[in-house]
Amino acid sequence: MMAANTSTKSASSSSYKDVQGYIHAVSKLQIPANPKSSRYFDFTIQENHEETRVICFTPEIKDELKRREESKLPTSLKNISPQKRRYGEGVEYRMNKYSRIEQAKNLAFQWKALNTDESDTTVTQLLRSAPNGQSVALKAKVLFKGDTETVYSKHAKKNLTKCDLVVADTSGAISVTLWESQIAEVEPHCCCHFKELKLNCYNKKYLGSSTKTMIEKCENIDIPDAITSEAANLTPNQIKGLLEPVHSCDGICMIFFAS
Repeated sequence: MMAANTSTKSASSSSYKDVQGYIHAVSKLQIPANPKSSRYFDFTIQENHEETRVICFTPEIKDELKRREESKLPTSLKNISPQKRRYGEGVEYRMNKYSRIEQAKNLAFQWKALNTDESDTTVTQLLRSAPNGQSVALKAKVLFKGDTETVYSKHAKKNLTKCDLVVADTSGAISVTLWESQIAEVEPHCCCHFKELKLNCYNKKYLGSSTKTMIEKCENIDIPDAITSEAANLTPNQIKGLLEPVHSCDGICMIFFAS
């Protein structure tokens, strides 16, 4: 069945729109720590001249979107709501029970591979324009490594260990939270190539690891004195006690706050 949700809604053009393109990077279903929050997943829609994040609060259409991603099918998303990004510039789309999926016809552009976190970013780029929830790669120096702490996860029903870092590159500094076995992979003052970190925000932007995160040692990075001074203000206490693991339905631990 082509339409994964057959509900219809009369929506004003100012609040809802239709977009066409190709589906990329359908995430796993995210289950917030707060039981009152809605389950959701996200993905990227490749439009003609841009790529836009889409947040979907209708878990039952996830499989259809995943099928379209794998088959590279031209897709029309009906009745979706453009929203200003909470963090960063630009817009993102939201899908709800009134949104529909249909086959797109006669698109004027072809499917293309999107940039992934194989392309490294900088701290400044993350802080200025990267959207919340984006998966990123970063080469940075560990300027501070805090103590390992234990956090009880309600969903996993067990204790998890976490550690807060402050890392920096030549453009700026940012906090990073590592979980479980990844903690032992970094030491103070080492330079690392972090892959598959998630950008999150609670008061300030920070990075969090998941089970997909990979950490490798990399070449030395000389951090300017001004950046080192900036990093001194990013103590882990700014986010201590505010983090709660968010679990996907298959038990993978994704660390970020759901809005």
